[in-house]
Amino acid sequence: MSNERMLFTKLCFYIMPGLPKEECKKLEKEILTHGGALETDPKSENITHVISVDLNFAYKRFMENLHDPTTASQTEILEAPNRPSVPLVSPQFIFQSIEKQQLLNDNNYLLCYPYVFHGLIFSCSKKVESNLIPKIIFMVRYLGGKFIEPSELEDTESFDDVTHIITESDDFETISTRDEVLILSIEWLKLCFLNKSYIKEDEYLVGKSKETYHSIYKPKTLFSNLTFLVINYPSDFTKYVQLMICLSGGKVINKKVINEDEKINYLITRYATETTKSLKTVDFTTTAQWIDDCMRACKLIPLSEKIIYKPLRSNINIPGFENLRIAVTGLNGIERSDIIYLIKQTGALYTGFLTRENNYLVCKGDEVEDTKKLIKAREWGVNLVRIEYIYDCISHWKKLNDEPYIIDLNEKKKRKVNDDSIKSKVKKKKKITKKFQISVADKDTLNYTEIILKFGGRVVEEGFTHLITNELKRTKKYLAACASGAWILKPSFIFESDKNDGFVDEEEHEWTAENDDDKTDKGLWLGIPRKWRLYHEERGHGPFYGWKVFIHLIKLDGPPPEIFSAVITAGGGVVSDVIDKSVTLALVDNSATKKTDTKTKRLKQLEIPTVNGAFFLDYFTLKETPNLEDYKVF
Repeated sequence: MSNERMLFTKLCFYIMPGLPKEECKKLEKEILTHGGALETDPKSENITHVISVDLNFAYKRFMENLHDPTTASQTEILEAPNRPSVPLVSPQFIFQSIEKQQLLNDNNYLLCYPYVFHGLIFSCSKKVESNLIPKIIFMVRYLGGKFIEPSELEDTESFDDVTHIITESDDFETISTRDEVLILSIEWLKLCFLNKSYIKEDEYLVGKSKETYHSIYKPKTLFSNLTFLVINYPSDFTKYVQLMICLSGGKVINKKVINEDEKINYLITRYATETTKSLKTVDFTTTAQWIDDCMRACKLIPLSEKIIYKPLRSNINIPGFENLRIAVTGLNGIERSDIIYLIKQTGALYTGFLTRENNYLVCKGDEVEDTKKLIKAREWGVNLVRIEYIYDCISHWKKLNDEPYIIDLNEKKKRKVNDDSIKSKVKKKKKITKKFQISVADKDTLNYTEIILKFGGRVVEEGFTHLITNELKRTKKYLAACASGAWILKPSFIFESDKNDGFVDEEEHEWTAENDDDKTDKGLWLGIPRKWRLYHEERGHGPFYGWKVFIHLIKLDGPPPEIFSAVITAGGGVVSDVIDKSVTLALVDNSATKKTDTKTKRLKQLEIPTVNGAFFLDYFTLKETPNLEDYKVF
């Protein structure tokens, strides 16, 4: 059989309903004639390509399959199967491959390339001719954006969602009341479409928008002109890494069958396999940690800089590590995250705390300070090993003799005493990493996250120091932020930090009040965030420090118990699981006086003061701190 007849030998196609019958027959004939296979079951795992002309379907499928791995548990991420996406291509992929007598790059025939404009919302000005609007809609949706018809812009709510307005290059009439809305020429959109990437906007700004130009969608050029293949990660995490690459200007190959001559600049993989070794067109092989660090540093980092950038030798645990318990001390930030990740890859159990059952306590080197864990390790006889022990075991993919890596704790103690007799120990001031939570519209969250990471901040679920929000509401995030004394800031903090190429002073962007009447529509005083932040700074603890609270809510006519628990804990209090004399306060329903259940009886018996939920909520609503007597139930 000739090479021409073998074009689609490794490929299996599913043709979507909706194509004209004659075109379907022609496609089926050409595919089979040229060595391809057809599948009638759309759920079949044999399918490598779906042929369709339905852009709406392609876009919808992408949006349904886009997951945020940060919401998944560690177990789900590690155990989820790796399922490569099946490209949706137009029929032209078949016809033009046959015409050229070679298998063409299917990336050029994708029905949707949805990463570029993900999270962005477009519209047109009235200056755009009506016959151009369908073309604009197609380009926007092809690149993953949403489009609002110009007629709908009169609706204030719809206009508030728009991020980009497309217009003619000579339009000086279209304006926006919001500085963050970009007014751009059609030429800019065409360039984005042709390059399948987000093009720098400043040369294509139109009219008065040039005067107030500020983009939180700065050019994503970190991975420009680079092609990536991400494999051997769980499906959700793979999608996340692909999204980060594409939003930074890179191109992603995401399919089951790779063309032999397809150029791949970076192969991103968790571990090495026969597949990874057989790819001959790969320039470099590295890991998702490299992508993350490059984005944080806003530059391409040398692959030799960290061992974590080298894929693991196997996806099977290192023999001998499976029953070990390992803790870490004296390491912070990214370095700590990296070593914890590597410990888990060996098959050992990482413990955030140290017990007598631990086999090792990992530290950076001989000069580690006496942490609580190190003191306990000396007392319990737990081996203290240098971080290089984990690195070298990973590199050789076997459990090495640990003796050369063990630090003698008794010698360390003697050396420390001698050192202290010569000179006093000077403590260095540690640089505090800003940890953020974001409470804004979904379309802005990703851009805010990129800016935060760029300047060395972190976006976390717990233990945050900063909350970015465009309005004050009594949500769990807001209440916990107030209780913990965190900065509660307006989005302008992000915009100004981006303009100044680094985090700016928080106080200028803090939610606060000029007078007693500055309140939200719900009566929340705007000065609350600053009040409790200053309280925490002056006293070194939150408003519930020293409190031990028992929560007994039977009738849920307000926030659930877990919200109160989080707020009390964030404010320095303790939530008790039992009712005893150490409990200083109980949170109960307003109707608790009528209840005769065992817990209510016990609270009354011990004469523990009880309050309703409004007591805690009003702490972060009213200017004056609530008086417990006004909220007492019994």
